[in-house]
Amino acid sequence: FDGPVRRWHANGKPAMEGRYDQDNKTGTWKYYYPDGTLDHVEQYSNGKLNGVQRNYYPDGSPYHVSTFVDGQLSGPPEIFPLAR
Repeated sequence: FDGPVRRWHANGKPAMEGRYDQDNKTGTWKYYYPDGTLDHVEQYSNGKLNGVQRNYYPDGSPYHVSTFVDGQLSGPPEIFPLAR
């Protein structure tokens, strides 16, 4: 499969968006909470995680940041406590 892909939550809000190139995930993939706010963002190259993966709390503040190289975690992830 080649091209963009999108999925929606039952409430009509976006759930996920990304792109395939020759059946491999490529580029930026975004995942959303049911209310439509961003859950996490991943970068792919040739079907493997490649680059920074960012996860967010429902309020939009950063939760977790990891870096991947050729599908493998590169270094320790950064974890951010939820601000109260």
